Amino acid sequence: MFACSDSREAPEIIFDRGLGDLFVVRTAGHALDRAALGSIAFSIEYLRVPLVAVMGHERCGAVKATLEALQNHQRAPDALQSLVNLIRPAFDDYPVTPDMLDFAIQANIRYTVRHLVQTP
Repeated sequence: MFACSDSREAPEIIFDRGLGDLFVVRTAGHALDRAALGSIAFSIEYLRVPLVAVMGHERCGAVKATLEALQNHQRAPDALQSLVNLIRPAFDDYPVTPDMLDFAIQANIRYTVRHLVQTP
């Protein structure tokens, strides 16, 4: 399970699974960096995980922060900018508007799934 690090999104609770039942990788906004990608590859290669699911959620703060940085034409503070850089491509082809958070969250999920499918 690749999910956002938001505490409202706990895959073990949502899917009624116990400790050790799911291999969970979490980053803010389920931003797919090299560490997350390596963790997912590890689960597939060494643990023989048969299915990878990407789980986004409503009111995602990381996607909202990305939208705000883009709307204000500003860089996010230091390390947060690396998160913005990972999420931004999900909705690069769309005009950024204040009311697009729900759309951007869904676009981010689709972008992450496409990125995972295209990764050897």
